[in-house]
Amino acid sequence: MAINVFVTSNRHEADYKVFFTTNKFEAKAAQIIKGGKLTSNRHVADAKVFITNNKHEADIVMLQADFPKAK
Repeated sequence: MAINVFVTSNRHEADYKVFFTTNKFEAKAAQIIKGGKLTSNRHVADAKVFITNNKHEADIVMLQADFPKAK
């Protein structure tokens, strides 16, 4: 079963902070949400994520292509 992911604009509400990289070798903990389904409803989300511009504060570093998509 795929994980439901919600993107929040509030970093304090997020379960994970995500940073997008262009190098697949820099990926870190991407398997947590990779292959998931993007949802627009925070109440059905299994994980809430905040997109950050700072790699050092990120819990997950992944390629943007691997980020969950709406299905």
